Amino acid sequence: MIRDLQESGEVPTGTEFSVDRLMMPMINEATLCVMEDIANVNDIDMACIAGIGMKVGDTRMGPLEYADDLGLDIVVDKLNGLKETFGDRFKPADILVQKVSAGHLGKKAGRGFMEWA
Repeated sequence: MIRDLQESGEVPTGTEFSVDRLMMPMINEATLCVMEDIANVNDIDMACIAGIGMKVGDTRMGPLEYADDLGLDIVVDKLNGLKETFGDRFKPADILVQKVSAGHLGKKAGRGFMEWA
């Protein structure tokens, strides 16, 4: 649908659509909510699952579980790439950078926002 609108000339274009431009800021904002003690990890993920029906593929998953699944190092790399292209609004939250520095990379490391066995 977005591609159809862009190709029709009815809407201005300039950058290509990217799922990362939607998901990475969502992960970053969820991370900031944890960092600022607004809500805990489980509540944020459940709110996104119950409130907006968030799924990754066929799996019900919130933004922080998705970040753990993807790899926090990858999330930070993607945010930094988006920051270079689109500006500071994509700057990774400090807690993401700290977790990566500590080796808490998510599922693949057994620890991220959640504990993984």
